[in-house]
Amino acid sequence: MTNSTIDAKDSSSLIDPAFIQSSLDSMNQGLSIVRSVEGELMMVLFNRRAAELFDIPPDFCNVPRPFEDFIRLVANRGEYGPDDSETHVRKTIECAKTFTPHSYKCTRLDGTVIEVIGTPLPDRQGFITTYADITEREHALNNSEILMQA
Repeated sequence: MTNSTIDAKDSSSLIDPAFIQSSLDSMNQGLSIVRSVEGELMMVLFNRRAAELFDIPPDFCNVPRPFEDFIRLVANRGEYGPDDSETHVRKTIECAKTFTPHSYKCTRLDGTVIEVIGTPLPDRQGFITTYADITEREHALNNSEILMQA
């Protein structure tokens, strides 16, 4: 059998879930996938880099897990600001259920700046989000603006 004759059934056995997770964990960019499961948003994939960027404990990364758990963990640490954490959790879940594209910068309490970009899945029943540490880029941009003002 040549590569061109591998049918869909054969090719699906070439990539198992452990292989996919291992591949995603080797990325330098954080990645997560959230899907709507019976009306509840569930984190179904969360790679190692995403956990590192947000200091998510390893046992917390066992998925599937309610998306709300992740938002609440980060909100309870004060990462989203001084607002009531439950108010922030509710607003975030409501926004997430719209499955619309989103992009923003998040500055963590330790000063790390993370770029968050979310894209709806093709079936509009979830979204894939990437996370990138842009702290150095933001500091360079701020420094250049200060120099230009001087």
